[in-house]
Amino acid sequence: MTDFQKGIITLMKCAITGKGEPLPDVFSLDDAEQFVQKQHILTLVYYGAVVCGMSKTEPAMQRMFLKYIPLMLRSEQQMKEVENIFRAFEENGIDYLPLKGVNVKKLYPQPELRYMGDADILIRSEQYDKIRPILQEMGFAPQPECGHNYPWSKPQLEIELHKQVTNSTSSDFCSHWGTGWQLAQKERGFRYTFSVENHFIHEFTHFAHHYRSGGIGCRYILDLWVYRRSHPEMDDCFIETQLKTMHLLEFYKNIIRTMQVWFEDAQEDEKTAFITQYVFSGGSWGTWDNYALSSAIRVSNADKPCRNLQLLIKKVFPPLTEMQQCYSALRKIPFLLPAFWILRILDSLLFHRSKLRKARRILEVADEKNVQARHDALRFVGLDFYTEK
Repeated sequence: MTDFQKGIITLMKCAITGKGEPLPDVFSLDDAEQFVQKQHILTLVYYGAVVCGMSKTEPAMQRMFLKYIPLMLRSEQQMKEVENIFRAFEENGIDYLPLKGVNVKKLYPQPELRYMGDADILIRSEQYDKIRPILQEMGFAPQPECGHNYPWSKPQLEIELHKQVTNSTSSDFCSHWGTGWQLAQKERGFRYTFSVENHFIHEFTHFAHHYRSGGIGCRYILDLWVYRRSHPEMDDCFIETQLKTMHLLEFYKNIIRTMQVWFEDAQEDEKTAFITQYVFSGGSWGTWDNYALSSAIRVSNADKPCRNLQLLIKKVFPPLTEMQQCYSALRKIPFLLPAFWILRILDSLLFHRSKLRKARRILEVADEKNVQARHDALRFVGLDFYTEK
């Protein structure tokens, strides 16, 4: 672990514990500013620096404080909007189950310390027609439907109403979770929850999905540590049994050791050092090159040469099941798939050029050597794409 990594980790830990610890002699907040913004941990690092006794008059601290305030206000606005949504759901008899950041923020000493990109809420798909006018009345605007959620946006908040709890591109995880409702427990009114263990398993499944897709940032390892720290009563045997069914047990044990190295002064080993470097190498969701290579692994098993033509065909002409996630009309009229392929191409050309740039990047980096190296790196920490077997 480098001094820079140690410094960032120490500041995050101190923000949670409220106890100051010495920082590496060569660590500088000036060097950390760009990194903490890219990883969305500015509030954590600033708060941790205050706990560690850094002077608020230092230029880097002053600059970070000026960014801390709007992030704190944003966090307050987000949670107010979320509570308004929950209240509206209760008044209209809508079943809902808060997921991920909505729950984890409450475990942090201050809610603004946990940055939240969007609010994730599990709903029953059959109630979506009742939900749509409620959100429109509250000032939210619908966004294009995704495979596993209905996105809505407002200046203060992005929300994702989940049809199922896991991303549809990770079908191996989906086969374990289903929609998620079969594991839901009524909390009060129309609000549902998971058991403490299943909430944690879902957090870790989400973590694993992003780690193997493109990468994941420091705050998500911190999330797992904060959750375990807040719930020491969790049944570890149950958690490990469930993760084993998703082929995640080896990866989980490596992440647990990494958390112990980061926050509990355990001895670093080859795999924890590898994971630390990987997490620090990108932004909050890793890098686009990693995403491109993982996409190539999904499409063309990396045990054999990766065929760019195969990748291109899959990107331009996705299979019916994938298209139905983007165009719900195809569930009723699947024979019109060729027409919707044309519609999708025109839509990308006219309105979503970024999708074309991403597809081109996949083709640029996805040669056999790079794809195999990416696959080996995932296997080294205990991850793979089991849907392609």
